[in-house]
Amino acid sequence: MAPLSQVRPPTSPGDGRLGRLVGLVAIGLLVAMLKPWGDGRSVETRPFTTPPPPAAPAPSLLLRSYAPEQFGSAPPDPAWQLWAAGQVTGIRFVGPADGFFAPRPSAGGPAAVIGGPVIELGASEDLAAIAINRPPDVDLAAVRIWRFSDGGSPVRIELVELDPPWPVDHFRVFGRRGASVPPGTLPGWEPGLYRLDLLIDPVDRIRTLLLVVRPGIDQLVGPTVAPGVPEPDLRLLQRLPDAATIWSYGTLLTGWSRPVAPNECRVAEIWRAIDVDDPCHPIPVGRSTTVGVNLPAARIVTSIAIRQVDPLPGPIDGQVSTWVEGRAGLAMIHVPPPGLPDGIYRLDVGTSDGTTLHWYLEAGG
Repeated sequence: MAPLSQVRPPTSPGDGRLGRLVGLVAIGLLVAMLKPWGDGRSVETRPFTTPPPPAAPAPSLLLRSYAPEQFGSAPPDPAWQLWAAGQVTGIRFVGPADGFFAPRPSAGGPAAVIGGPVIELGASEDLAAIAINRPPDVDLAAVRIWRFSDGGSPVRIELVELDPPWPVDHFRVFGRRGASVPPGTLPGWEPGLYRLDLLIDPVDRIRTLLLVVRPGIDQLVGPTVAPGVPEPDLRLLQRLPDAATIWSYGTLLTGWSRPVAPNECRVAEIWRAIDVDDPCHPIPVGRSTTVGVNLPAARIVTSIAIRQVDPLPGPIDGQVSTWVEGRAGLAMIHVPPPGLPDGIYRLDVGTSDGTTLHWYLEAGG
């Protein structure tokens, strides 16, 4: 803390009024900072006193043009097909319900992304949009796509649904979402390995495809390096209200009051959970390096662990701390920067009465 210095008294009436005005503003800011957090259901955030380092600028993807007529002049008959870059691939799903995944190995090993048939989408320079054709007796309740880095970490790709080329409901077109792109254009696709997850009704099952995009001659996107994120300032945890049972830290300290989830929520149930009071609804923790719990002091936390359930099931290694700041109900797990990869997680918290509490979280943009 900087040493205190004597304040110069005002030398004119104007100086005095200015000083009183500055004082009133300072008092107002102090009151706002000390205002307690919500009623237990709302979410509030507090910035840390030390700002994080500036984020490295993200590389921009080259734009691709999209016109619905690129898929042809007549609609296909309903069937499981994936359309992309002038080619049509028949889809044959394999694997058990809710996907077919190899477990995540221990730290240091490559992450497995086994997920079903592999479909070549062509070169990145030719790819603007993909389309899914489906049989008439099923529907697509949700579509998600992930890209896997060289180290195996998944990154959620945000999709936007595009105008279909024909007035049929069994053929749906998707592209990468882009901010402020010109009409008729879409962000390009980076070369690499993708996983496409489809939640299918009425069977209520998730089926998966692996997609490969080859590098194009104009592909100029290089690897991105996530900026470092400081460890949480534990003194700020004193600001957590009693109602905030779950908290996270990325660049902000954020708390939630959320009910305990059942031991197991299927991935399809998590995707469908829209109501925040649904115990299977994942808590949105954003870009976080630390997640924790804030339980009543009488409920002593004995263990805390986190595991990913989608898209790569398996435990996540992190630094575990219980009795944080000398409080029996305050515990956390810290994952080194860049923090939790995009995905859905289950937080397991053991207590001294022999029970284990569960919450579901979703990390990502």
